[in-house]
Amino acid sequence: MAESVSKVQVKVTVQGKGEMLVDFFRHLSPVTINILMRQMPIHGRVTMMGDSGFSVLSQLTTGVEKSRSSFSRGDVAFLSFNGSICLFLKESKTPRPMNSLGKISFGIELLDKVRTGDVITFSSN
Repeated sequence: MAESVSKVQVKVTVQGKGEMLVDFFRHLSPVTINILMRQMPIHGRVTMMGDSGFSVLSQLTTGVEKSRSSFSRGDVAFLSFNGSICLFLKESKTPRPMNSLGKISFGIELLDKVRTGDVITFSSN
């Protein structure tokens, strides 16, 4: 899919399990998304966030922008507290505000197969 000014497609690969496509929307967190795109590919291991989702450390340092704390299945957000990219498995309220990045547009069923320790790569599509 072609990249637009406001939407950027990112490929998320779970090693040995499959791929998802995520649409990042620049208007949600423009600074965070620009920094993430410059650092790609980003590799990391999954850490589960209870049963609500999982996170991957990105080594990115940026502040909170347009943050929120309510998310739905398939949402992708950035936790500036520790530099994690978070993907949500279900409707969730987070204890810390997060920068919303976008939503999974393809392969959402892969979310249910991800486990702690899986290796994930975020790359420009």
